Amino acid sequence: MLESLQWPSLEAGRAQARVVMLHKIINNLVDIDTKQYLKPAVVRGEEAVHFIIPYARTSAYKYSFFPAAVRLWYNIPAPMTIVSLSNLRLSLATIQLDQLLLLSMFLSMLHDASSFITV
Repeated sequence: MLESLQWPSLEAGRAQARVVMLHKIINNLVDIDTKQYLKPAVVRGEEAVHFIIPYARTSAYKYSFFPAAVRLWYNIPAPMTIVSLSNLRLSLATIQLDQLLLLSMFLSMLHDASSFITV
């Protein structure tokens, strides 16, 4: 039914809401202190905003807003992260957020598995 109506899934809607809220937080459109929750990462030669993905020891924290939103932020194309809020919403509508969610979860699982591997 979602396909016939061309509606996004609930997961895709939540992912879009997370990315939009993170964009608002980064651009000081909401009163949330970024220094308390986000640690900037310096990447040479890129205009996009980068953050260190917060380490999560438990699944409850791993899937909470900031760790999950930063993982999604890294999976959207970089030019989309530096546009205005209205353009970001339009751009997010054109990409497949369901696929980004799967990619984000896969990369998270790989990161967890690599932490158990010792050389």
